[in-house]
Amino acid sequence: MLPTYNERENIEQLVHAILKIPAFHGFPLEVIIVDDNSPDGTGEIADRLAKEVSCVKVVHRPAKMGLGSAIKAGSNFASYDRLVVMDADFSHPPSEIPKLVSKLDQADIVVASRYVKYGRMNAPYHRVLASKFINYFIRWLAGLKVRDCTGGFHAIRKSVLDELDVQGRGGEYDIELLTKAQRRGYSIVEVPFNYEYRTHGVSKTKARYGITYLLTALKLRFTS
Repeated sequence: MLPTYNERENIEQLVHAILKIPAFHGFPLEVIIVDDNSPDGTGEIADRLAKEVSCVKVVHRPAKMGLGSAIKAGSNFASYDRLVVMDADFSHPPSEIPKLVSKLDQADIVVASRYVKYGRMNAPYHRVLASKFINYFIRWLAGLKVRDCTGGFHAIRKSVLDELDVQGRGGEYDIELLTKAQRRGYSIVEVPFNYEYRTHGVSKTKARYGITYLLTALKLRFTS
């Protein structure tokens, strides 16, 4: 599942990279693009891809409505129980998808993690430092056992996602998802991956979002 907003420079290349993964050849696969009315034409490119490739589905939304509702919208269109949610800017390598999906045999949620052994975050040093700092305090505030709470790259069973009422609009979505899943007793595992800092397009992550993440974790600390 690919939530998109202004990803014209990445979306076509990413979809083709997913379709070329050898592990998926001969197996049922869907690529669901959920576009929030991107002004750069991402939605139009997605429509063309859907016409060219039968397994590509596109969900158009009227405005920038947030990550949480985008994932819900995509889930409603999904035909299979195993879902992978990832960014559309190549920061999440498509080659890691089969590993995440296969681990769903052992867990309800599989988190691609930058902060377990063999995981890496290939980004400017100040971003790496800020991310580690924020994740440390999120874990402490929310009581999370997961080391990477904000990576945005995970596999989850549709049946589990549908049971969790997650409202987060941005990167805080992951914090809320993982906290609620852990509290309800769902199994969560982490697997290492190498995060790649985007090379095309404009990053959606701003410094102020770190405050939002911490406030989300603080709120979750005092709610059931």
